[in-house]
Amino acid sequence: MAEDLKLSDDMIAKEKGPVSSEINMILDNPQTIAMDQTVRTLFNVKNPADELVGGSVSHIQNLTRDDVANYYNKYYTPDNMNIVVTGDVEPDEVMKLVSKNFNSKKVSKGQKFEEKLTPIQKTVRKDFTSDKTTSAEMVIGFAGPKNNDTRGKVLLELATTYINSHEAGLIPILKKYNSYPIIGSEKISTNPNSERLLFMSMTPAECNAEEVLKFVFNILGHKRQISNETTERLKQKLRQENESVLEHSTSVNDCVGQSVLDNDIEYMTKYNEILDSITPEELSNAVRKYFDVSKSAITVVHPDKKQNAELAFKGKTDNRKPIDLSEVSAYKLPNNFETAFYNTKSNNINLSLNLKNNVPYSKKAGVVEVLNELYTMGTSKMPVEKFNEFKDKNNLSISANAHQDGISVGMSGDINNYKLGMEKLKELLYNPNITEENIKTAVERVKDRMVRTQISAGLIQEDVDTFMNPMLFKREDVLTGLDKVTVDDVKELHSYLMKNARGYVAANVPVKDEKEIKNNILNNINSLPKVEPNNPRLLEMYKEIKNPLVVAIANHNSQADISEVFRFKRDNSIKERAAVKIMNSILSSSIQYFPIMRLMAIKANYH
Repeated sequence: MAEDLKLSDDMIAKEKGPVSSEINMILDNPQTIAMDQTVRTLFNVKNPADELVGGSVSHIQNLTRDDVANYYNKYYTPDNMNIVVTGDVEPDEVMKLVSKNFNSKKVSKGQKFEEKLTPIQKTVRKDFTSDKTTSAEMVIGFAGPKNNDTRGKVLLELATTYINSHEAGLIPILKKYNSYPIIGSEKISTNPNSERLLFMSMTPAECNAEEVLKFVFNILGHKRQISNETTERLKQKLRQENESVLEHSTSVNDCVGQSVLDNDIEYMTKYNEILDSITPEELSNAVRKYFDVSKSAITVVHPDKKQNAELAFKGKTDNRKPIDLSEVSAYKLPNNFETAFYNTKSNNINLSLNLKNNVPYSKKAGVVEVLNELYTMGTSKMPVEKFNEFKDKNNLSISANAHQDGISVGMSGDINNYKLGMEKLKELLYNPNITEENIKTAVERVKDRMVRTQISAGLIQEDVDTFMNPMLFKREDVLTGLDKVTVDDVKELHSYLMKNARGYVAANVPVKDEKEIKNNILNNINSLPKVEPNNPRLLEMYKEIKNPLVVAIANHNSQADISEVFRFKRDNSIKERAAVKIMNSILSSSIQYFPIMRLMAIKANYH
């Protein structure tokens, strides 16, 4: 793949459709547009592409085989690659293996293109409108340190941690506007000497946009001296985060690879040493340098007032409607499926179908996990290779998941391919590829994931949950039961979930073809086998905990992972669900939606 890709004309032609669709989806996203425009402004980028990452549809459609082959031969060469192997391996043996298989003498043909980045020297603001947003999408960009500036990158992480802290004053005020900033740093150029992008992204209500922007600039422009106590606290926070990264081989692999690409391996080898040497004065200067509002690029994408007049932006967030109910339509079909639609301006169609059972399956451990894995292995009419090829060819996303209390399937496509997607969705739902061979493969995959799962507070809590709920299987029971799962077990489960389920379907519908698409989807859903009437009921499974329960398991991590859980009886009403979300918001000091009943989870150092 890295050296001898086929690159046939039909392969290239086939990929143009999916790539063009992806570019259109990117251009549909106002947040992406805000980020794209910020990069262009900040670094004086004059590239004519519609979108800096994806490019332009016209460009993609006009590409020839020679264009693609020339690019491939220029960039996919040994001098432009690195290999990082992380894990419980013998380094010398790995080097022998890599040397044996990666011994290419391929040489790059032609000069590599490099986008010229010239950071602006004074603040520039650009405003746009979009009919695809109901809030103000706001991005503020700053020029960060160079890709190979090790100390600068560590300083930026420390400065960002400070700005994200309550002490800086930014977060508490923005919370009052229900706007939560995302601050991040991205590599823009492959040149190790090029500056990185530092960005702050926010999505306030349109009526609050100017006030939020003014407030952010006042906070960032305030010249302050950060104390030694604060500096040490922030350093400790980064040390803990760095340790967490180093406890996961995938993260280590990524960090090493990125450091090598930036010609900056010291970022890995001397991180803590550099962090320890940073002084409060140096940190204060870094905050002023990297969050310099006098040299920033501001992009604000406003909602199109004419298109969104029904949202009534009049300076008070109380008047906003989260959704226009006049655009929602619901149907109860003769086969008892409850179906709902929401009209959108997008050409994309996302559909979800859920089968829900009042009484979860609890006959044999491991069967649900096997059926869930089988849903990734094609259908009885189309094996997985053909199924995936079909999805790729038609630019469709189709997936299904099995649960103890039902099955959920989803399909994403557009107005040109959703009919094919609907047919395959039904085929996948009702005809999973249940064979002896596939069950054996599914069992191996599930067991492999389970035994490789790292111990965490959440995992321990799941084990505790199995003692509290008679319907749940213990992890050890699932692991033991997997090898005993048969074809008949899986078929019995599939039949049970189908015959005892209520059915729900939800989809968005492009306005321009609303009637035709609705009718097609309704006819497809109505052609499905009859389901149970919509009569959900809760099982009485609540058990009061008389005394606090504490479970502790030791592992080799340098941090303790602590999860504190509170249980209470619930009726699953809309009012109660809303109350739980509000309570989660209060307890966590920000809008976060935790799994049900998991109201607080924290990480702490052993000390």
